[in-house]
Amino acid sequence: MKKISHIIIALSFCCFWSCNKSALTSVELHGRVVNYITKAPVQATINLSNAATPSSKVNATTNTDGSFDLKSQGEWNSNNYYLEITEVNSSYIRMSYTINNRQNIDVGNILRGSYTFYCKVTLNPIDNSAIDFYGITAVQTHFNAGTATQFLCSATYSFDQYNLFAKNFPISYKIYPGGSVKDTVVYVSAPTVDTLSVTINY
Repeated sequence: MKKISHIIIALSFCCFWSCNKSALTSVELHGRVVNYITKAPVQATINLSNAATPSSKVNATTNTDGSFDLKSQGEWNSNNYYLEITEVNSSYIRMSYTINNRQNIDVGNILRGSYTFYCKVTLNPIDNSAIDFYGITAVQTHFNAGTATQFLCSATYSFDQYNLFAKNFPISYKIYPGGSVKDTVVYVSAPTVDTLSVTINY
């Protein structure tokens, strides 16, 4: 009789586990991580985690073309998920999704990476002032009063910085004596414009 009871308990446990397992959510997400300007593939680590148990994750890395494919095999019992993307240079983003059981979701292109913008600056002296530039890379960033010239500057922005600047190329400069830091913004219509340009009267 005791042996029969043990068999019944074992069968009940197996039934409970099987029923509970079948109720858990199984989903699939796939897409590509690409550079936000060039659309070239970006190497990254991809994690899929459940909102209820974020410490439990499904991990993958992007393929050579930036694509990824993540599958959960019924590990979780919720339909709220986090997709976490960490680039090789440690840039990180988390996106949340509500996905029903057995859904296959194409998240499309996820824009990340960095890009170096170039801008041709034309200086037009209108006053007896010198000018200094900040936050850009150029052979020369100080110009004496009365200097009429052109020079090429550059700056590298991550996708987050690019959006922080509202897709602009900011050029900061100080005119002196008696001047203050002023911001000139060159509007970027990238990627159709390879080299930006601006004229600064100083």
